[in-house]
Amino acid sequence: MKGTTRATLPVLFFAVLAAGSAPVYATETLRVNFKPSKSALNAGYPTIDTSYGYAYFAQPVTLEDYYVVAVWLEDNNGNYVTTLRRWAAIRWHSLRDWQAASGYDTDGVTGATLVGASYSARNTTDVNIEWIPNGTYRIQLELTNWEIPGPNGQNRATYTFTKDGNPQSPSLANQGGFTNVSINYTGRPAGPNYRPGVYAGPDQWISLPASANLSGSATDDAGSPSVTWRKDSGPGTVTFGNASALSTTATFSMDGVYILELEADDGSLQSYDYVKIYVNAVEIIATEDSQVTIYGPNPSAVNTNYNGDFRIRMYDFGGSDQSEGYVKFNLSSVPATVATATLRITLNDYNNAVGPYAREVKDVSNDGWSANTITWNTKPGSGSVIDTFMTGYGWQEADLTSFIRTENAGDRTASIHVLRGTTPNYGGRFNSQETYVGPRLLVTYNRPPSANAGTDQTVFDLGGDGSEQVTLDGSGSSDPDGTANIQSYVWREGVTQIATGQGPQVTFAAGVHTVVLEVTDCRGEVSTDTVTITVLADNDGDGIPDWWELQYFPSVAACDPGADSDSDGLDNLEEYNAGTHPLDDDTDDDGILDGADLDPLKPPGAFHGFGGGCGAVSVAALLALLAGVGGRRRGVKR
Repeated sequence: MKGTTRATLPVLFFAVLAAGSAPVYATETLRVNFKPSKSALNAGYPTIDTSYGYAYFAQPVTLEDYYVVAVWLEDNNGNYVTTLRRWAAIRWHSLRDWQAASGYDTDGVTGATLVGASYSARNTTDVNIEWIPNGTYRIQLELTNWEIPGPNGQNRATYTFTKDGNPQSPSLANQGGFTNVSINYTGRPAGPNYRPGVYAGPDQWISLPASANLSGSATDDAGSPSVTWRKDSGPGTVTFGNASALSTTATFSMDGVYILELEADDGSLQSYDYVKIYVNAVEIIATEDSQVTIYGPNPSAVNTNYNGDFRIRMYDFGGSDQSEGYVKFNLSSVPATVATATLRITLNDYNNAVGPYAREVKDVSNDGWSANTITWNTKPGSGSVIDTFMTGYGWQEADLTSFIRTENAGDRTASIHVLRGTTPNYGGRFNSQETYVGPRLLVTYNRPPSANAGTDQTVFDLGGDGSEQVTLDGSGSSDPDGTANIQSYVWREGVTQIATGQGPQVTFAAGVHTVVLEVTDCRGEVSTDTVTITVLADNDGDGIPDWWELQYFPSVAACDPGADSDSDGLDNLEEYNAGTHPLDDDTDDDGILDGADLDPLKPPGAFHGFGGGCGAVSVAALLALLAGVGGRRRGVKR
């Protein structure tokens, strides 16, 4: 699991309740007792780096004074659940397994810092685990020395723990540098009500348009509690398949980092757990980093390469006493346009004046430097300040979105210059990529939409008023991150917006129109497509619309308005006005020529009436009919 805010909210909730009226429920706690073994770690002294002009430490200190320990819970599948305690306020980068399990967010860390303490018995204190569902878990212990983060300086132990409500106080076998190991689990004695246990599952990394498959668990002493999923934080909207089911899906409207809350409610008491979903996100570890130094008492420092140090210094004690850091990232794992880019850096700061102070991150255009050779005298120049981060201990962040977006669109390599801010006489350090918590980028990406304005359309001015209504069709537009990510459809002719929406109806004047569909997604990425709309009218001015002429004749010019093309007694203009077929002498097939038919559009057998309208019969036509001209005789129903 990459880390959540798990345990933080429930612990705070308990504290608030305890501060008010007396609680009406019992708690359920777990304590892990142990004694770290001095002989488990390498004997000797920590590395003393004197290349800067003085040692890290004012006097030699023995290795055991710098051990660090973490104790945490994982589920039976190895997914991180919570930290029970960590003995290391700032030197925790050597706890590589705990770091890998808990991830960027070191939630649930409690207890005092015990760095420098003697190798006496320890315990995690009584940690409230009431909110954790019943089941089988792994208690993980890690012991290392913060100057030796390699395998020789690391010690591990794993113990199985079953949370079932029954009190336990077993002694456990010595393992991996841990002795006198035991646990104290209070269980859930019958009688009082207990909060339900709830677990939202491991963190997930997904790529849109995929959904996150959520699989939570919940238990309670009074049966199965009701559960509810909610969005706790994140940049977009979250839609749950069934917010009241432990196993369900969650779909996301856009990229980003989301925290989802799972609540369990037994009718009177509630518990909460959280899962983090990284949507369209990649984490990029620095490929290179190094320090450059100028130090007056040591003239050779300007030509010294400091690659390989665990910590990179950022000092400014005057012009001849400075250190700065350079960091390089390979962006080839970013599959699309950068939406956000956040630098994450872990600080081991100190200062000789009251802080905090901001540190600066500058862009470096020259990516040709190498961590193996860079020195103060060969360092590349840097540009403007991209962002700043505050000093202190632990993780800090800086927004590099604009810079990383540009670099990703270019050579896909990004270099930054990390240095002191504007405050003089100030020192600090950050962990290098040689440690397990070196500089990294969290990048979210967004794939642009694809606009589709539909096929070209040719329509006719059916009303003869010089215009026609057309339905535009943008339904073919898509977004690889999900069509729901499309936020707007805008239709323009030239610079004029003529409509919005996926399928609007627009009235166009006779003529040819070039229409542009502009599709915008949730991150402002835009795609366009063009469609041609042609409205045909009476361009030759003969009284017959072009569309009608083209419907029956090979061209507009081929239709002579005064010609009787089917010899039915009506010329083409009269055929258009009557609604009859200009190439069929008997449109309604009633045996009467259109020119002699009182109503040429009525089917056979219908009463035709007498005279009037466009079907009025001329004397010549009537004589011709009586003379049998037309070649067809049919009976007339009486």
